Amino acid sequence: MLSLVTVAPTPKHRCLIPNLDIGINSNTSNLTFFHPDLDSYLSTKGNGEVDYCRWKTNENTTMGCNGQFVYDTTYFKTSRVLDWNLICDNRWERAIIQTIYMFGVLIGAIVLGSLADK
Repeated sequence: MLSLVTVAPTPKHRCLIPNLDIGINSNTSNLTFFHPDLDSYLSTKGNGEVDYCRWKTNENTTMGCNGQFVYDTTYFKTSRVLDWNLICDNRWERAIIQTIYMFGVLIGAIVLGSLADK
């Protein structure tokens, strides 16, 4: 029942920063999540927390990720979240996928449960 918990864990992530990750394709596995100069590019939210869905340019302009992310693959080499980028602006898609799955379980239990009782 907890399908997305097991097949779609959300590892640490950050934006692919062109100035930092220059010349590296976002689909390769050699991206490093941790970088010595990362702190100077991290954006913060109003409450002081780090906003991993935004990054700062050299001019202190905040930019979005534009669908390019770097993941910490220490614990999870792959998951649906990594494959489909279900983070930041696409987090709502995880909820829709889980809702559709559970609705299918409900319909299957009603239909197949009644057929099994006959």
